[in-house]
Amino acid sequence: QFLGYIRYIIMGLIIVYFLVHLYIFPMMVRYKLTIKEIYKYSFLLAFRCFLGSVACVLGLAIYLVLIYLLFVNIPDPIFFLLFFVFMVTLPYLAVYVYMGSAFDKYVYLELKE
Repeated sequence: QFLGYIRYIIMGLIIVYFLVHLYIFPMMVRYKLTIKEIYKYSFLLAFRCFLGSVACVLGLAIYLVLIYLLFVNIPDPIFFLLFFVFMVTLPYLAVYVYMGSAFDKYVYLELKE
């Protein structure tokens, strides 16, 4: 019984890690912050844009599963390489465009004021 609760707590922490991890690198690149501040502000931003963050994590997970399935089933390496480039770059581009809009909406307004 107790181990079941521990399993759900660990699964929840893993989900929170992936949500926060979306915003850690852009925070490190754009601002001069300590590690504690980077995690704090990434956590706040991830839960301020909760639905978008969850959609980004789920979308990337689905694309990674599709790429794996196609890797197993596509015999031609040239076709796979072209398909891989489009399947990997487009979702990551979409995620970073969304994260840029989240930064514009929530972070830059606070800096301007």
